[in-house]
Amino acid sequence: MRQYIHDHLPYAYVIAMSKDLPLQDTKPHLPFWQERVVNLRGREIVRIRSSIFYYGGLISIVLGLVLISYKEQSGGFLIINSTVLFLYPLVRFLFGGKDSLVAFIVTIVFDQFLKHKLLSIQIRKVGGGR
Repeated sequence: MRQYIHDHLPYAYVIAMSKDLPLQDTKPHLPFWQERVVNLRGREIVRIRSSIFYYGGLISIVLGLVLISYKEQSGGFLIINSTVLFLYPLVRFLFGGKDSLVAFIVTIVFDQFLKHKLLSIQIRKVGGGR
């Protein structure tokens, strides 16, 4: 039977020594575009970082404005559809924080619903109330 130096030291001293030791992470290192989060149920999930979607939305808006300034019609498409990139992290949160096809489809439907409501409000203001 091996005898360790810990066997002869007071317990409090052993705990104090163990705090100085670096803990080894057994989980693999993730690429910069992924993050590891714990959902409300306590399960760990690896997903795409939310900041990637926000940066993508901002880049889409800026690129859309640049294209519009050069009289390109595809710039309007980029600006209008950048809302999907901003809404997806919110919808993903409502679906438990996990990336899924269902969350993406719900994001598209929610985006189109919001655009329809905003457009109908704008038409009522411009064309008179119905």
